[in-house]
Amino acid sequence: MFLPKLTGAVESEVETGRFIDDEDGHLVQIGHTRGTVRETGARFEVPGTHVWMVQDGKVKRFESYVDTAKMRAVLGL
Repeated sequence: MFLPKLTGAVESEVETGRFIDDEDGHLVQIGHTRGTVRETGARFEVPGTHVWMVQDGKVKRFESYVDTAKMRAVLGL
């Protein structure tokens, strides 16, 4: 899976631009992820969106969307 490998290869933080709550169990966060590739020190900034599906106060599903082509390039893949 791409996401576990990605989070192990980089040090990063998410900057939230805005949240959207559809009041039906979906919460969307739109922003950017900025960080550094651990192995090379290369810095990056990519747009990203996170989607949480919440039911009974618990996260039931999480999806993360980033510019995969840009992340693969900065990782040297």
